[in-house]
Amino acid sequence: MKICIILYYISFLLISCSDDDKSKKVFTIQEPLDKADQISYNFSAFFIDSNFTKAELSAYQARIFSNKKETILDSNVKIYFFSKISGKKESFMSADSVRIDDVTRNMTAYGKVFVQSQSNKANLNAKILVWDNTTQKLTSNSYVTYSSQYENISGWGFESDQNLENYKFTKVAGTQK
Repeated sequence: MKICIILYYISFLLISCSDDDKSKKVFTIQEPLDKADQISYNFSAFFIDSNFTKAELSAYQARIFSNKKETILDSNVKIYFFSKISGKKESFMSADSVRIDDVTRNMTAYGKVFVQSQSNKANLNAKILVWDNTTQKLTSNSYVTYSSQYENISGWGFESDQNLENYKFTKVAGTQK
């Protein structure tokens, strides 16, 4: 009887083993390492400094992580940057997701990142873009494309003011009209 049971288990193991890649499926359950302390839907916030509004943010979802001192915005992230001189909207940014350092208020945008200047209608596309809250500058080490009515430039190592007027590339390739 014991031999029958052993043969049954061996045959079961041999039948279930296969070299066919289609039959190999890995199922994993991933628990988030850090759970958000707070989750907000249809989120909006303002960055204000000395009675001056620097930026207005909105997103479908915001996750706040108190222990990491960061906020993650995802799904339909939109940001308006304001001029310190006029107080008017200076530029617009959209991104798939944004990570905000809650201590410095610096933002890093990820995914399909798009920036448009309100004054000169220049456009910027990138996969990663950082906004420094103190200097109000945009920087990226990822591949960036910049276009305006006068030029189309692409490259790496981008830095600009948030209005896309004063900018520079470290490695560049493009055309000038």
